[in-house]
Amino acid sequence: MKISFFGKILILVVVILILIIAFYFIRDIIIKKIYPLKYQSEIKIYSDEFDVDPYLVSSIIWVESKYDIEAVSNTGAIGLMQIMPDTGEWIASKIDVDDYSEPVLKDPSLNIRFGCWYLNYLNNRFGEDIVHVLAAYNGGPNRVADWLENEEYSKANKLVNIPIKETDDYVRRVKAAYEIYTKYYTFE
Repeated sequence: MKISFFGKILILVVVILILIIAFYFIRDIIIKKIYPLKYQSEIKIYSDEFDVDPYLVSSIIWVESKYDIEAVSNTGAIGLMQIMPDTGEWIASKIDVDDYSEPVLKDPSLNIRFGCWYLNYLNNRFGEDIVHVLAAYNGGPNRVADWLENEEYSKANKLVNIPIKETDDYVRRVKAAYEIYTKYYTFE
């Protein structure tokens, strides 16, 4: 049986539509594999407690540690949200965690709690400007404050140039992850 030209076109269109539909469903699975959401209840609890965006917390965790609680950076930051031990000690004193020691930063719940508190602190310090907050999370709040006072990096109290490539890349990566987390996940 010979298939007509029109029949071949129709078969091709059907195959393409099936592939497009399959890609649509597979794409979501692939994206959620690349950008997982673990510790959702802890993220929700502590983002609510400290009034921070849970999608931002999820995005920071993904960029900082890829959800690996054992992650330790070259600079010594620890855990999911990559808390520096001295910053952890400072946060512990602010939120009355009496039994603080460096190993507790590998506890997912405590690490997320500390990270959410710190994000709230940065939000308050930098007026919830996402670029300033993320740059401060990565590069340090005092450094960002200095940049905001320097016309080479700031215009009208807004960072227009982040002079450290790692921090600039970090801000971009978290913002890109944020778009994915807000599109593919829901916090209730």
